[in-house]
Amino acid sequence: MRKLIMMVALLAMVGGANAQKGNVTRAWTKATAENPDFNGAVNEITPALTHDDTKDLAKTWYTAGMIMAKRYEKEYKNKALQQNYDPATLFNSITSEYEYFLKCYEIDNRPNAKGKVKPKYAKDIRLNLLNCRNSFIEGGNFYLDKKDYAAATKSFETFLSYLDLPAVQPQTKKDEPLKKDTLYYQIVFWSGYSAYLGYNDKKDPALADKASKYMKIAIDEAYGFYKEDLQKFAFQIMDAGLDAKKDTTNRIVYLEKAIAAFPKEDYSYKQLLNIHLRQNNIPKAMECLDKSIEINPKQPDMFEIKGQLLESKDDFEGAVASYQKAIDVDPNMISSYGNMGRVYYNMAAKEQMKASDIKDVKKYNEQMAKAKPYFEKAAPCFEKVREAKPDDKDVLKALRTIYYNLNQGAKFEELDKIIGDK
Repeated sequence: MRKLIMMVALLAMVGGANAQKGNVTRAWTKATAENPDFNGAVNEITPALTHDDTKDLAKTWYTAGMIMAKRYEKEYKNKALQQNYDPATLFNSITSEYEYFLKCYEIDNRPNAKGKVKPKYAKDIRLNLLNCRNSFIEGGNFYLDKKDYAAATKSFETFLSYLDLPAVQPQTKKDEPLKKDTLYYQIVFWSGYSAYLGYNDKKDPALADKASKYMKIAIDEAYGFYKEDLQKFAFQIMDAGLDAKKDTTNRIVYLEKAIAAFPKEDYSYKQLLNIHLRQNNIPKAMECLDKSIEINPKQPDMFEIKGQLLESKDDFEGAVASYQKAIDVDPNMISSYGNMGRVYYNMAAKEQMKASDIKDVKKYNEQMAKAKPYFEKAAPCFEKVREAKPDDKDVLKALRTIYYNLNQGAKFEELDKIIGDK
């Protein structure tokens, strides 16, 4: 009885193994028939990919790869003939084909019991992988159109990965090795660009890493392959990727490279400006400001930032001049009116503070009178701000103090009443 049970168990094991090997055979038959049944072939091969008796057989993975290769060929032929085809099926097929053939190659190159490597499928794998390589570019473009930026990046990356794949290296003297040619570096750029778009969309730090990784290659290795506008864009994407990673050190390195390459482009100066401001490196920040203004003097915000830096250094005359330039460029730059008014107001207050220790009445009045010209200059600045922000309490209070010091009683009383009601 015991022997019978063991024999039944053994037969069951053999039957299970044979069933999975039968699945592999049936999958091949369905995929290679005159009218192939790819869905049926996929259903047959799928369990064999994970079953203990077939998952480590090169034939299993070769069959899976060929199913996908033939499904890809059918869809691609329909596309070329402008017949109905499914782009998702086409690009999913080459992705699976790539993965299955690489697994087959790895198993096929394992040493046998005698320690020797005798691959059976290497030639077919190489030909099939090379046959579908450029379709990964089409796949990247397809996913870009769908705004699936992670999938687009993966597809472009797969194209690039071929250079490092043992499975596609030359096997005979007639086989040409793959090179980093113009097309390769174009896809380097598109890999970085799609990763950049993906990071902006999902804030995935892994995509930020890829954006900076590929743009670093584009800048360091392939600079001459790109037109000028793409060169500039490569630096900007590189910077965005490094910024997302908070890698300030390398940001500065590549921003300075960008400046060396494109000294008339103010993007890099502005980014460096922000870095130096965060680091409180005022001299460096001022250099970036001046250069940015030199390149494009129609930037009111740059003049305003310069005014704020000069004000922080107690260079009030320089600050006022910068705020005025901002207003000259944009007469509606309300913040610059407010900043300029504040400078005049503080200069007036400083003159008044000097009078606090003077005991002589005449000299005291003379000193207090020195504040008046500054209050007179501050008044129209704050009045301009009030027009835009009639309920700004800080502005109303500043104007009330100014009117008081200018002996403009009616205006003072009006604001005193308004402020008192708030």
